[in-house]
Amino acid sequence: MKKSALLLFIMFAVISCTKDEIPSVTPKLKNCRIEYIFFKDEITILDYQSINFAPYDSTVIACSYTYADDKLTKTKGGFVAVPSGSNFSNFLFSTDAYDSIHFENNTIYTYAKINFGEFIHTDILSPTIFTLDSQNKLIKISKKNAFHPYGLELNYTYSENLVTETYNNGLTRRKFYLENNNLVKVVTEVYDLHGALYSKKEILFEGFDNKPNPFKNMYYVKGAFFRAFSENNYQKVTVTEYSYLLDGTFGINSTWWFTMPFDYNADGYPKFGDYE
Repeated sequence: MKKSALLLFIMFAVISCTKDEIPSVTPKLKNCRIEYIFFKDEITILDYQSINFAPYDSTVIACSYTYADDKLTKTKGGFVAVPSGSNFSNFLFSTDAYDSIHFENNTIYTYAKINFGEFIHTDILSPTIFTLDSQNKLIKISKKNAFHPYGLELNYTYSENLVTETYNNGLTRRKFYLENNNLVKVVTEVYDLHGALYSKKEILFEGFDNKPNPFKNMYYVKGAFFRAFSENNYQKVTVTEYSYLLDGTFGINSTWWFTMPFDYNADGYPKFGDYE
């Protein structure tokens, strides 16, 4: 009886050791269709900047991702300036545009580049620098900016279910509201010189599942900034802008929404694209 008990104990010990030795591998997206990511209003694309996508054809438009040593090193798919009247104020999605990504501990540098055949153009305002804390939460973004001579720096502070985004001078830029560890609302408020609310923009994220989010904490991936704050995956975005109307009242100036249903793979991850 004692021998049987000892043998059983050894078997359990061996099984336990074997399980511990099996690494837990998180599936990595090789690509992501653009309808599942949200480019407007993230840090690398100004909220008033016009962006466009080529008409859909038989080819699915998607971003693609390259990894090395378990780290993301390149995201392919971004925006290039195209003519608009007498200037280049419009931006068109192109797979010739990409970000080169470099990690230094908890600091991530993204360099915006465009592939012109044999010539690679690097954005002179690169890099955008993302700083994370020990728990991989975003705490700072800094970037050179043509409209800010000393550069643009945004800081992120966390308080229960609220993340506040502030400029380096302490002024609030946006507020991020969380529920059940998911980002459900982003609010931007603009006040006039007298302290009165001048305009407001509200982005709602809805239809969350209970599945793992492949973009969790990946704030530096173009188009995935808002998804990076959530544990799970949203399926609907609604954007509403408020301002003073012609009748002198403050109300809805515009609103639009977009739904993006998706299925899941065998590991329970959303089919935004293919996985490694």
